[in-house]
Amino acid sequence: MEIKKIDTVQHYELYYILPPSFTEEFIQKTIDKNQSILDTLGATNVNVNKEGLRKLLYKIKKHESGYFILTTFDLDATLTNKLSVLEKGLNFNLDILRYIVVNQSEFLIQKEKEILNPTPEFVDHRQLNKGKVRNKKSIFEYLGKRVIDYKEVDFLRQFMTPYAKIMGRDRTGLSAKAQRKVTVAIKRARHMALLPFVGE
Repeated sequence: MEIKKIDTVQHYELYYILPPSFTEEFIQKTIDKNQSILDTLGATNVNVNKEGLRKLLYKIKKHESGYFILTTFDLDATLTNKLSVLEKGLNFNLDILRYIVVNQSEFLIQKEKEILNPTPEFVDHRQLNKGKVRNKKSIFEYLGKRVIDYKEVDFLRQFMTPYAKIMGRDRTGLSAKAQRKVTVAIKRARHMALLPFVGE
């Protein structure tokens, strides 16, 4: 009998916001500091992406915009308990306006299994289910999506009312599983000021 090998490597992403007044030098110093912490934890395949200055959907510490940095890294499953060291360092760094650490292992597995609709006629559940009262179709199934990234804010907006409240399944037409994924993604996007808590 073939024994299935279990992958002990977990894939994470660290997403954080720096003040808009930071110079390139200060930004790099913060990146290097976080890199040093990750090296201490034993992280591998560290990749940093400077996304640049973006408008915040609500003020954070009186700032209306921020510099977004995305860092992805791998960590052995036996070392994940050390992530508290990273979060402690981030909490003590007053220069970081907001951050989030997400385990993307399952996300990446499901992403590889996606077979997307190459020529979708609709990309919004409100268009797909326009005029329908019953038997609403799931936009996830229609598009062939299995997962949703919290950074896909344009896609997530369709599941929110003009008052920024999350729509229920009776309006989205999603399965319970897909609805939970959307809810988690929206809450993460709100935390990072990518989406508002109240209507704009």
